[in-house]
Amino acid sequence: MSTEKTENLKLNICEPTERLFLDEWNENFETIDGDVEKTKTQLEETVKKVNGVSHNVNGNVNVSGGTGDFSLMPNLYIANPANPLDIETYDGSNQPTHPSVKFFENKWNGFHYWMAYTPYPNNNSDLENPCVVASNDGTNWVTPSGLINPLDVGSKYGQGAYLSDTHLVYRPDTNTLECWYRGIYGSPVVEHLFRRTTNDGINWTSVESMYSIQSANSASLISPVVLWDNSVKKYLIWIIFSVSQTNRYLKYYESTDGKAWTFIRDIRIDDPSGRYIMWHFDIIKSSVGYEFVGSYQDGGQFDKINYLCYAKSSDNITYSKPDTILGSGYKGSFDDLELYRPCLVRMSNYIMLYYGAQKDRAIWHIGLIKAPNINVLVNLLADKDIQESKTSLLLKLNDLETRTFALEQAVLNIPDLPSSVQTTVLSDTFDRVNGGLGVADTGQAWVVNNTFDIVGGKAKAGSGDGNNYATTNAGASNFTAEITITCGTSGSGTFTFRGLDALSPSWRDCFAVVMAKDANKIELMRHMDTVIGNHNITLLTGQEYLIKVVCGGASIKVYLDDVEILNAIDSAYFSQTQVGMYQWGANGTFLFDDLSVKA
Repeated sequence: MSTEKTENLKLNICEPTERLFLDEWNENFETIDGDVEKTKTQLEETVKKVNGVSHNVNGNVNVSGGTGDFSLMPNLYIANPANPLDIETYDGSNQPTHPSVKFFENKWNGFHYWMAYTPYPNNNSDLENPCVVASNDGTNWVTPSGLINPLDVGSKYGQGAYLSDTHLVYRPDTNTLECWYRGIYGSPVVEHLFRRTTNDGINWTSVESMYSIQSANSASLISPVVLWDNSVKKYLIWIIFSVSQTNRYLKYYESTDGKAWTFIRDIRIDDPSGRYIMWHFDIIKSSVGYEFVGSYQDGGQFDKINYLCYAKSSDNITYSKPDTILGSGYKGSFDDLELYRPCLVRMSNYIMLYYGAQKDRAIWHIGLIKAPNINVLVNLLADKDIQESKTSLLLKLNDLETRTFALEQAVLNIPDLPSSVQTTVLSDTFDRVNGGLGVADTGQAWVVNNTFDIVGGKAKAGSGDGNNYATTNAGASNFTAEITITCGTSGSGTFTFRGLDALSPSWRDCFAVVMAKDANKIELMRHMDTVIGNHNITLLTGQEYLIKVVCGGASIKVYLDDVEILNAIDSAYFSQTQVGMYQWGANGTFLFDDLSVKA
């Protein structure tokens, strides 16, 4: 946004760098609160102006306040640290996430703090392997001399295998530090909880499989939290059980040896409104009782994991209503997109909150907040004036200009809209012998990642191989594409377009029409993680659905059985020409047939 346009609104925008952020200690809560109170009236008047803005493009397209809700976004909070922790990772990316931290008042093998984490650079699961670092102040972290990271590698378990969700456990009775982590591999898919232990932080025992389960959706042992209760000589174990993207809860177990688990109860820590869905979490046992911190998704959407919440319980049976304690940071910050697994460390007179965070859909880091107590964060976010911050308004105005630019591009590119006379540039009926996809009927070679085969005259993803995608080059970015998708029993089947090939590190850079069986909706997505439109429908297993996509310039329209259901203006991936099919392997029951692209 230009300075001139900002001045025209007569709003003094405070740049994020002018704020005092909560890096070590936030002593400016009262200052912030007073500053926001002074601007409240000014903000209310400005929002009215923003919501009333109308922009006419060449007399053809009109937008008044955009296509969405232009009220202020409540996702900017002063508590977010300005910078992430600087942690060197074995792969050189320095992109760690999923922290688990243990504090020792008396140093344990030379350090007060020990952390387990996994690198996840650019969402590359091949490098998502368990690692351990140590610190004496909780902020500056090093790999102890003699320790070799990672502790384990997913590649040794086979193609498509990966390791994730690290968690540290300390046993005072044996003076042992344990690193637990999750492994996913096999066909059919099996989820494992692995463990390695150490008495000195340097030398670790061999990998043990503590628990395993055959998984229909690779989501039965998510984010394991394990505590050793020395008073009863038992492991206390919580995991997230994912019924669907919008239905998750905790399962609680106990074990004397960590391997033979006894199920105790289900635990729900739900948002009363039902809008926010639990994701990765941590639980500690303290003088308060059982304290829970977890990330929550807005509507179960993976591009909207925007909040960290806190709840507590005296008995580990009934937990309090979760209170929001942190939201995504301002645009351009290290935590501007996704807030991931948090970890709570309670000190004698303050708390430390570590959390994984994502920027720009790919870059991962770990943040740290120190505060006098958890209520400081709860009360800060409960203040609606803070939610209506000046920086948040700036983002909303930027969003309005972005939408306007997209509309302008749409009009400028009207000559490139599909013409009434089109010729077939890509066609594949998949009417070939069972086996690999090979070459389309029009001669283009299919590029496959993991497994995609022809089965009975239709294309079908493999089962248990993780991400399965197949793409080929349509040779055009403005086109009409049709494909028939037979709905599977669960999960989703996806048609991708305007993308790169399946083996590119940027395979997510595309648009996608996602047929989501469990959610009963068809979604239009950008980058495979951002929903830009959705259509609710009861999807029937075994039913064939004709999907048509019409792309012209920045205009995208989606048809279901020749009835328009979705449309969007989006100028991303404007020149990319790959189309294809995608499915997560564990849900490989969708079928694809009769692909046609005309331009």
